[in-house]
Amino acid sequence: MSFVKIDFGDTPSHQTPIVGTDELIKCLVTSSPSPVIDWLKDGRPLRTAPGPVEELTSSTTFTSISLRWRKPCPPMAAISGYRVKVATVSHYVHASECSDSAAHFCHTIKELQPERTYNIEVRLSMTGQAGCASNDIKNIQPFHNLSTAELQLTQLQAYTEYEVCVYAYNEGGMNKKCEVFETLPDKAPGPVEELTSSATSTSISLRWRKPCPLMAAISGYRVTTISGNRVLHYVQASECSDSAAHFCHTIKELQPERTYNIEVQNCAADLYSACSAAEVISVTTGLAAPAVPVLSVAPAVTSASVAWTALRGQFFNVTLGMTGRAGCASNDVENDQHFRNLSTSELQLAQLQAYTEYEVCVYAYNEGGDSKQCEVFKTLQDKAPGPVEVLTSSTTSTTISLRWRKPCPPMAAISGYRVTAARVLHYVQASECSDSAAHFCHTIPGLQPERTYNIEV
Repeated sequence: MSFVKIDFGDTPSHQTPIVGTDELIKCLVTSSPSPVIDWLKDGRPLRTAPGPVEELTSSTTFTSISLRWRKPCPPMAAISGYRVKVATVSHYVHASECSDSAAHFCHTIKELQPERTYNIEVRLSMTGQAGCASNDIKNIQPFHNLSTAELQLTQLQAYTEYEVCVYAYNEGGMNKKCEVFETLPDKAPGPVEELTSSATSTSISLRWRKPCPLMAAISGYRVTTISGNRVLHYVQASECSDSAAHFCHTIKELQPERTYNIEVQNCAADLYSACSAAEVISVTTGLAAPAVPVLSVAPAVTSASVAWTALRGQFFNVTLGMTGRAGCASNDVENDQHFRNLSTSELQLAQLQAYTEYEVCVYAYNEGGDSKQCEVFKTLQDKAPGPVEVLTSSTTSTTISLRWRKPCPPMAAISGYRVTAARVLHYVQASECSDSAAHFCHTIPGLQPERTYNIEV
C-alpha cells in the first residue's frame, strides 16, 4: 500500500494547556487512505463516544414503528448497542433485524397504541361555470384542525356550484370525501359585466359578459334604448360566435349622429319581472353615408372640367380612365388616374387625348361610408386624326397589299385613308380586312414587276 503525503493542515505542532482548565485540542489530518487517529493521556488510550447514526427512517402500522438506520462510518469508537427512546421509554438493542445489509441496523418497537390523535380539515371551493373566472384557486376556503363533526358555511353566492371536501387524518394516515352542491337561486340574476359597444351610423353593437356567478337563472336580457323616448328590446339569442361567456346584441335602424343611453339587465322570468340592476352605457351613432353626388362634365379637346355636389364633412376621391374602343390598347389599366382626399367640389382634368372616350367617377366618403357617381364623356376632336400605326406590306409581281392599325385614339373622326403610290393618289374608305376591326387593309393593283415604290398612307 502506498500513502499520499500526510497533511496536518494548520494544526499547531505544540499546544500547551493550562493546568486545571478545560482545553480544546485541535487536530486536523488528511491523507489517503483516511488516517486513524488515536488519543492517549499519560500513555494510555482515551475512549470516545461513537459517531451518530445516519439515514434514520421509519414505517408504521397501527401498533408498531419499524426503524432503520445506517451505522456510523467511521464509527469513531466501538459500538456495543443502540439506545432507542420512545416518549419516556428507552430500549437498548444489540441485535439487528436487518437481513439485507450489514451496514444498516433495524429495530421494531411494538405494542404501541393505535389512533392516538384525530384532526379534521375542510376545504370549500367554487367550481365555477364554463367561461367563468370564479373558479380561480384563490376562491378556495380552508378550515383547519376541526374537532367537531359539522360546519356552517356562510357568505356563499346564490345559484353557484361549490365543492366541499372533508379530510380526516391522524398519525395513521388520511382519508377524504368530496361532494359538489349548488346553492339556491336568488330572486334576480346579478348585473351584466364589462358592457362595451361599437357603432355605425344606423346601429349599435353591444357586448357584455354574463354575470359570474349568475345568482339566478337568466331567461333573457332587457335592453332599453333611450333617446327622447324609451324602446325596450327583450333578447334571448346571442350574436356572439367566439365566447360562451359573453352575450352580443345589435340594435338597428337608429338615427345617425345621435346619442343613445342604453340600459342592459338580466331577467330571470320575463321582460318585466325579476330583472337585475341595470348597467348603463352612452353611445353616439356615426355619420350617415354621403348622398350620391350629382356629377357634371364639360369636355374640351385635350381637357375637361368636372364638378359635383358636396356637403359638410365629406371628402372625395376621383378616378379617370380611358374606356377605349374594341381592339384598342388604350384601355389598359395603367391609363387610370387617381385623385385622392379632395375637399373641393370640382376638378380640372388636363393632358387628355382628343376625340377619346373617358369615364370619370367621383367617390364621396365620410366616417359613415361612401357613395359614388360615374359618367362617360368624350373629348372634342382635333383638327386632324392621328397617324396610322404598324404599317406592313406584302407583294406580288403587280400588287402591293398594305395593312395598318387604325390610330388609337383616333384624335378626330376618320372618313377615309389617302394612299399615295408613285405619285398616284388612292382614297379608300372600305377595309379589305376580315380578321380585325382595329386594322385597315388595302391592295394597290396594276403595278410594274421588279420596281420599288414609296408608299404614303
